[in-house]
Amino acid sequence: ERLSEQHSRVRFLARAIVDIELHQRTMSFNDAVRFYVEQTGMKADAAHGETVKNSMFPCTAIMYWLGTQAILDLRDSTRKRLGSAFLLKSFHDELLGHGSIPVPLVARLMTETPA
Repeated sequence: ERLSEQHSRVRFLARAIVDIELHQRTMSFNDAVRFYVEQTGMKADAAHGETVKNSMFPCTAIMYWLGTQAILDLRDSTRKRLGSAFLLKSFHDELLGHGSIPVPLVARLMTETPA
């Protein structure tokens, strides 16, 4: 499970890198495909598809990566704050219960102490 999580993070980060590089024009389409193959172990056809998505939807990959990092940071800070009372299911329930709003706002709502 841990290995799978790490591999997902590598792919996530690769998508963010390609997203930035493609749109700064510091990486060509073919270089992006090669980057995916060499750095993540993607098959060439999957790497081509990822690169097409990156080229069509600028900044999407970096937004997903930043959002994921923010959620992981919130989870870690919540775990530290609650100690042994921390339950991953409860964290997920509360996080998702706030709906589709920006992660920094969710973080503020989850860490505020009620009046």
